[in-house]
Amino acid sequence: MTASNQSEEEGGSRLARLNAALEQAGAEGPDTAIACAVAELCGSVADIALLHYIGVAFHESGDLAVAERVLDLALARDPAFMPSRIELGAVHTAAGRNADARRTYEQAVLLPGAPAYVFARLAGIIAAEGQLFQARLLLTAALADEPGHPQWQQDLMKVERQLLQRLI
Repeated sequence: MTASNQSEEEGGSRLARLNAALEQAGAEGPDTAIACAVAELCGSVADIALLHYIGVAFHESGDLAVAERVLDLALARDPAFMPSRIELGAVHTAAGRNADARRTYEQAVLLPGAPAYVFARLAGIIAAEGQLFQARLLLTAALADEPGHPQWQQDLMKVERQLLQRLI
């Protein structure tokens, strides 16, 4: 097989996958169809970043269902891709799905190099559930990385006050 024939065959296969994705997503609306089409065209690690930014764009536009779907596609290709994991947690939070956000952030903090703000976001969710000791530990970990963060210091003080009130 010549390089030209192989390229045509790969292009035909990609086109067939693209058409199938568009047909499947078409019933869900044009935004979903576009997101699925772009996702189907993405195949390399660099394309995972493209999927991530498409997910961010849908999140910022308020289309949380499509944002979640695109971010899930990115994470299916690389479950350790931290930016998409964090963005998915933010999408879950924006949708009011705190249990899903908690699971997503819990997965993120287990990955190497998790940024401090992920610990703080998870602490906020856990504190709202009343698990103050765990929230305190997470805020302490966040502040170990960024000691002067004023919001996290305030959040930690609030959690510690609530813990003390439980003891009294």
